[in-house]
Amino acid sequence: MRTFILLGTALTVACSQAKDGDTAVEETEPSSEASTEPSGEPSSEPSSEETDMPDPTAMPMVNEICADASATEDWIEIYNPTTEDVTVADWTVGDDEAEMVSIGDLVEDATVPAGGYLLVMTKVELEDGSEIGFGLKKDGSETLFVTMFTDGWSVDVPESLGEDLSYARTPNGAFEWENGVNATPGAEN
Repeated sequence: MRTFILLGTALTVACSQAKDGDTAVEETEPSSEASTEPSGEPSSEPSSEETDMPDPTAMPMVNEICADASATEDWIEIYNPTTEDVTVADWTVGDDEAEMVSIGDLVEDATVPAGGYLLVMTKVELEDGSEIGFGLKKDGSETLFVTMFTDGWSVDVPESLGEDLSYARTPNGAFEWENGVNATPGAEN
């Protein structure tokens, strides 16, 4: 099952972020021209304007997800392949689009260092003893939703294959995801 995050009325799948099992959606202006195949039939392929997305290695990304951590709450890892530190405090994450949580509320310093990682626990205890965040189900029925900058993205988190195994991009920042990877929170996959 694929889940889409809707950000506007005119949407296209952001090919630079869409991988197997995940979906990215970007707001675009509606086009008054339909592209056509040489036969004159409308094309189902996006126009070059729609696919002219930024290089996915030019921005931070969710790089690893662990829904079965033995010593901690569930966590996600954000990887920054760029040469500059990037603050992601305004990014939101959640397992329910209606109840997203700001990364800035989940971590004290939401800066992903250049070429580095930011580990985000999906649930944290506040000073008053209450909790904020969400949990990811181990049975493969969960979707992780992320809003970053102005884009939305989601990934269907597969069933956990065992404690401290993760769902990770291999290698770091790759388009492909692999399930059952030895968890490497805050380190290279």
